Amino acid sequence: MRKLMSIALGYIISFLVIAQGIGQQISKEEMLFLTPNWSGERYEDGRPKVSDEILDRMKAVTHEEAWAVLKVISTNMQKTGKPSIPIAFWLGGP
Repeated sequence: MRKLMSIALGYIISFLVIAQGIGQQISKEEMLFLTPNWSGERYEDGRPKVSDEILDRMKAVTHEEAWAVLKVISTNMQKTGKPSIPIAFWLGGP
């Protein structure tokens, strides 16, 4: 569950940093710790590189919608040990 949540958190952090144009607030080591399952490319500071298509899709997602997805995944993980919907489906992961 922690790995799944760290992947989702990594995507959300990446979205906030890139889409909002703000500087990274955590160290490279912390970013790598939060996103250990990312298999794609990374920026020099450790942020996962995601496609422009995913970023464009994420711009339309509200905070409430993003947290709702995480809540569903988390709740199901607590009950069954497996996510109800693969995270890659929601986030377009590698």
